Amino acid sequence: MAKIGLLGGTFDPVHYAHLFMGQLCLDSLGLEKVIFIPVGVAPHKSVVATDALRRYEMIKLAVAGNARFEASDYETKKPTPSYSVETVEHFKTLYPDDELVFIFGEDSLDYVERWYRAADLLRLCSFAVIGRGGFTSDIERKIAFLKERFGAVVYYVHSPELEISSGIIRDMIREGKSARYLLPDPVLAFINEHGMYRE
Repeated sequence: MAKIGLLGGTFDPVHYAHLFMGQLCLDSLGLEKVIFIPVGVAPHKSVVATDALRRYEMIKLAVAGNARFEASDYETKKPTPSYSVETVEHFKTLYPDDELVFIFGEDSLDYVERWYRAADLLRLCSFAVIGRGGFTSDIERKIAFLKERFGAVVYYVHSPELEISSGIIRDMIREGKSARYLLPDPVLAFINEHGMYRE
């Protein structure tokens, strides 16, 4: 049985911290691959700066150099909000015999049990929690709660602090500054070609 990582997000734009997170999980958890899944209609974010197709195209460019990275347009093709449990159910039909590992940041530990159909989600897949401050007693307590209440399988993956965000990149481009070395060159070329984030 292989482990397949699922890494979702708005990716507006995708950058090196996203890719590093995927690579970190590949190495730390022995994943066969990581599938990057840009959100289509986000259920909780009211504004996404860039349309779904362009964000998916940027993901494809970003992962092209890594044979163990893939891009999925499952959520970007959906006309309805993208709930994590429905995405996991979709990939479970594609990989019924494998362990799906849902990757997210430690901040989501505070409310994951309140996600839509959380009990189903926590049963369908494992979780990889990316932490930056180390495995604290607070994180340990939250993970223990998910294991006890839902029988969840939760992995903790420590990550160094990377001060890169999509918002910072959008601001830099809007201000006429170079965002090179914060994201892959093909993604930056795509952004420039289409005049994205200028306003």
